[in-house]
Amino acid sequence: MSKTRRQLEDEMREEMEFHRQARIDDLVRTGLSAEEAARRARLEFGNAEAHREECRTVLGFRPWDELRADLRYTVRTLRRSPGFAVAAVAILALAIGANASFFTLYANYVLKPMPIRGVERHFDVTGRNSEGRRTGGWTPAEQAVLQEAAADSVEGFYTAETLQMLAMLVPGHCLVTEVSGNYFALLGGAASRGRVIGEADKNEPVAVISETGWRKLMPGEADPLGKTVKFKRKVYTVIGLMPASFTGTAAAVTDLWVPTTRESPNISGLLREGVAPARAQAAIGAAAARLERPSDRAVVRVEVELRSGFLPNNEDVNAAAAMVLGVFLMVMLIACANLANLYLARAAARTHEVAMRLSLGASRARVVRQLLTESTFVAMLGAAGGLGVAALTMHYANAYIGRFAGGMGMSMVAITLDWRVFLYSAGLALVAGVAFGLLPSLEITSPSLTVSTKRENSSFAGRVRPRRMRDLLIGGQVAASLVLLILAGVLVRNIQRIDAVDPGFDLERVFDLRVEEATPELRAVLERAPGVASLSAVEHVPLYGQFKGTPATNRVDHRYFETLALRLEAGRNFTAQEAQFNAKVAVVSRATAMKLWPGENAIGQIVTVNKTEKYQVIGVVGDIVTGFLFQGKDATAVYLPAAAGQPGMKSFLARLQTAPAAVRTLCVANGVGCEPGPMREIARLQRAIFQGAAAISGSLGVLALLLTAIGLYSVASYSVMQRRREIGVHLALGATQGQVIRRILGEAGRCVAGGLLAGLPVCLGLSKLASASVFRIETFDPAAYLLVPALLTLIAFLACAMPARRAAHLDPMLSLREE
Repeated sequence: MSKTRRQLEDEMREEMEFHRQARIDDLVRTGLSAEEAARRARLEFGNAEAHREECRTVLGFRPWDELRADLRYTVRTLRRSPGFAVAAVAILALAIGANASFFTLYANYVLKPMPIRGVERHFDVTGRNSEGRRTGGWTPAEQAVLQEAAADSVEGFYTAETLQMLAMLVPGHCLVTEVSGNYFALLGGAASRGRVIGEADKNEPVAVISETGWRKLMPGEADPLGKTVKFKRKVYTVIGLMPASFTGTAAAVTDLWVPTTRESPNISGLLREGVAPARAQAAIGAAAARLERPSDRAVVRVEVELRSGFLPNNEDVNAAAAMVLGVFLMVMLIACANLANLYLARAAARTHEVAMRLSLGASRARVVRQLLTESTFVAMLGAAGGLGVAALTMHYANAYIGRFAGGMGMSMVAITLDWRVFLYSAGLALVAGVAFGLLPSLEITSPSLTVSTKRENSSFAGRVRPRRMRDLLIGGQVAASLVLLILAGVLVRNIQRIDAVDPGFDLERVFDLRVEEATPELRAVLERAPGVASLSAVEHVPLYGQFKGTPATNRVDHRYFETLALRLEAGRNFTAQEAQFNAKVAVVSRATAMKLWPGENAIGQIVTVNKTEKYQVIGVVGDIVTGFLFQGKDATAVYLPAAAGQPGMKSFLARLQTAPAAVRTLCVANGVGCEPGPMREIARLQRAIFQGAAAISGSLGVLALLLTAIGLYSVASYSVMQRRREIGVHLALGATQGQVIRRILGEAGRCVAGGLLAGLPVCLGLSKLASASVFRIETFDPAAYLLVPALLTLIAFLACAMPARRAAHLDPMLSLREE
């Protein structure tokens, strides 16, 4: 049994006492008195405590003893400066909390294993053609070929495709996942009631429901088993209930799982234990290359990627995460630079204390270690506070994501803090503690002992290097703050730009009926319904992304322009007969007419669609936003005639004069799912993406601005404290208070100017990257590029004004007399 520290100390003390007493006894036998023998024994053995220290060092106790002593000293030091301690911990808590919040999202969606069996062996399969593009879906027959070829390396393949569907009798969309027969068996999903879908259920109308789906689809039902759910024309019988712990392989919580035997765009699987992904990839690739497919879908290369989280842990995801993490780490760097300046300012008052310790024999390394212990302890307190900030942030994030996803009929897996976030926060705090504590520790332990022990006010012996370092730190803070604030300003201005976009039609009165089947029969019923002013069948609903084709084309019926209240600027509209028989006529937008036939009459012109199909233009209408609001009005738009019930005509648009609930009731009465949604709701969801990004970047920008202001104030205060004698000399030689103030403000101004000059090129570089993204962010906003530097300059002036005023009112005689 290992001995405790107390037992070892007692044994060490007893052994030393035994040897000392034995030496005393030997000396007494030589004729010395007991007192003289004890005195000589003490001289021979020396300091007993020093010997015990040597023993503790050999036993490995000394580092822990020193750490414990350093921690006690740190606590006493912080108690003497509670204001400084609270400020330092608060700065770190905000910075670490921001970083921990983002890492929590990354950990939950990428790093945290999915609740499935063999998650460490889970993989996705991607086929590539000769051009490197994805080759499309996999049929059940192709999956069987791959399974047979890779049987010795792959335990099994499965398919799972999640779709939004409208359930009859219950308002709103539901998430339905179509799965292969081996899905639950392969992933280890066991029903809490009933049973799961098996291979024998491939062609059966059965379903497994989640607890979320149970509450949504069957409110008030005590038991979902045996109940039926209707989607489109198909009725499913619930055979099992999955526990809340099983969410499958998607971050969106599935309401219902149903069997499928059709082609799936993606396949996944589990490797056999001990099999490397490369071995499975070789087997799958060889089999996929033999599949008979059209040349553009022929599989030339197969990628097998391990995936344990809801999102793949690949280069694309990690690159995007690294970019966002870089923004959050900028706040962390600002906090570290700020605290380094605070510690440098505080070091001016501690040079005498440290110099005395050095002069009494403490090594520089020992003192630096003690000071780093103090900074790391403060950083760990900041990490504890940061975890509290992250927990609060995730509470609101879950609510925000819940509202955003709820608008699309989805529920998301809750975001929680786990051991990864704790470990990340602790590691970040450890690095930060060393980062902001090392420079002040090295500087405070290197001044002349003679000057420091005399409490010379020109701390650090008037060396220039610390001043330059402080200036660089402040400049870096200003540059980082500039980038974050301009980013926030640009995003806010983009939100304003989105709000100012005229979509070209009434967002409040135009509704997407979101029907499951846009049949001619349902159209006839809805057209006669009270409150429906106009109804149109359409292939692509506005605001759901850009429609395809060259030029961009959308198939619509003869009442589309009436429903959107689009005025014909020239020519005429389709007739019902032209829509029914897909006549080779087209209506184009104003922008298309000006682009294709500038200065000419577009009516009667021929427009070529998809390189080969030719249509005669019969009308010109106004421009609208068919894609996303941030993309603005369509650059090109060609409308082709079609009718309800034709392939691809999946939606109805309606101009309503009454509440949409009546329309939905009418749809359900006719056996069709329907969920009327105003176009304003779609626009609001698009705005929410920018709103969330602007809120995050704005919060980071304000935090960075606050930290920069604190840093400027601390540096200015420290500079005044360090240069009291210099300022006193200037005042004694006739310098005015205004000159002193201008000099101090000028020094701070140079730091701010340097930071602005360094930050602006970074902003411009990021602007080019952002402008090339799919969101088409307007990155060069004159207001942001002018107002943010002005704001930073003003904040710098206010932060430095008080220390400068204090310097100008120094008493020259008192300053010159100080040592």
